[in-house]
Amino acid sequence: MMIAHQRPCRRLDHQRIRRSSLSDLLQLRQLGQQSARGQHESHLQPSMTMTHSQALLRTERLELRPLGPEHIDLTKQLDFDPDVMKYVLFGRPLTPEEAIEVHKWLLDTAAPVPGLGCWVGFDGDQFVGWWVLAPSQSNPGQDEPPQYNKRRAECGWRLLPKFWRKGYAKEGSRELLRHAFQDLGLNEVVGDTMAVNVACRAAMASCGLQHVRTFYNKYDNPPPGIEEGEVEYLITRDDWVRQRKALHY
Repeated sequence: MMIAHQRPCRRLDHQRIRRSSLSDLLQLRQLGQQSARGQHESHLQPSMTMTHSQALLRTERLELRPLGPEHIDLTKQLDFDPDVMKYVLFGRPLTPEEAIEVHKWLLDTAAPVPGLGCWVGFDGDQFVGWWVLAPSQSNPGQDEPPQYNKRRAECGWRLLPKFWRKGYAKEGSRELLRHAFQDLGLNEVVGDTMAVNVACRAAMASCGLQHVRTFYNKYDNPPPGIEEGEVEYLITRDDWVRQRKALHY
């Protein structure tokens, strides 16, 4: 989950996102106006809860602002970058239409569970990337309306390459974990990525998430390396409290 590590897109003939997660983000071409809530708006208009329930978050270097429709040109910088997208979805830069759907999905992560959503991160006036706490669907793959586990979230990020290997991914993700457990009272946060995405796995581990499983799925248009499988990482609130005390942060 921690992006740039979204999993490849599932089959495009699905009519509904099967999990409100980074891993099952897009059934882009068939999704039309549907979203993880069931209905997308036809334009980039935020719902009443989209940004109003999200807190402005800060770290030593980052200001994490709730994502809004006005940030679409920033998220496109990530979607159009081949290095960022190497292990994400199709393993290639997105088309403009696909990038719009991604932005809509990121906006919609703020709707089902108060406090969750996507944040765009800035160091001063420089756009660094985005971080997300997405609602975790408890009935994935079913035709009924989505049900959400309100004590669990799925986290992720994408950063512009010029900010890689400088600690920004860890810094922003640690703040989202603090927000998830301390402010929102969640019980656990999970993330997944391709097994070959060594950098993302290291970043998740550095934030205290532990590898819990390796799994294999089939996709229509997978990126190279998917044959090695995918990995899921998890951290519970109790683990986070213990690690925070031990590391004094």
